[in-house]
Amino acid sequence: MVNTDEKFLIDSNTFMTAARQFYSYDIVPTFWEIFDQEIVNGNIVLLDLVLDELNEGNDLLKKWVYERRDMFIQCKHKDREVIDKYTEVMQFINDCGFYNDKGLARWADERIADPWIIAAAKAYDYTIVTFEVPASGLNENQKIGKVKIPDVAKYFKVEVINLYEMMRRLGLKI
Repeated sequence: MVNTDEKFLIDSNTFMTAARQFYSYDIVPTFWEIFDQEIVNGNIVLLDLVLDELNEGNDLLKKWVYERRDMFIQCKHKDREVIDKYTEVMQFINDCGFYNDKGLARWADERIADPWIIAAAKAYDYTIVTFEVPASGLNENQKIGKVKIPDVAKYFKVEVINLYEMMRRLGLKI
């Protein structure tokens, strides 16, 4: 394994996609064993709201996360540093002119982890790991209803990568 000081803040869709599409527990258990080691190594950070989202399921992923809940570095969305950055994130999406009322209302729900993920990453210099991709052609003349993590993170100079890039940086092989 590669030693790294980089901390990876994992979006819930990273876990969900890995568990339900690419790395099913019964077919690729090695992936989950390797991931366990990175949790122990302190490279994986989980926002409390992401943990809440993962606990809403009723599948093996919920069980897997629950069994490791005390092993993850957990970031609290109510930390003062995160709240300060959250305010900036919300101000940006309201002022930038790219999003319609539907998109703005969804991110205004304090239970939605996405804006908090960007805020936490900015506050603590984490790299966000998500399978979410940027929207194409953002402009004020055609407002869209889905705010995307990579688009907003780019404005705040927060790095966003996918699971495979994180695996490369950590030297993980299945």
